[in-house]
Amino acid sequence: MSWEVLDHALNGVRGDADRIRIRLADLEQHVGYQLLRDADLVGGTRERWERADVRLRRLWTVHDAFALVVERAIHVRERGGEGDQLPDPDPA
Repeated sequence: MSWEVLDHALNGVRGDADRIRIRLADLEQHVGYQLLRDADLVGGTRERWERADVRLRRLWTVHDAFALVVERAIHVRERGGEGDQLPDPDPA
């Protein structure tokens, strides 16, 4: 794998992380989300909303972990991109 291919892949996943962040933020700004978040829900509707809200928070947690890994990979790449090829992980 060349450094160019790696750079392209890293840029792609950085873009993916950015798009996911934008979509999650858009969801939180959606009028339906805000209505449910601010409403005094009861019964089954409240239970379903609480489950959905927990899942959304988990999505943020997963996104943050994903974005951190991407940024670390980019940092590693920026610190050590010498030569034309990546080292062979299995020199046999």
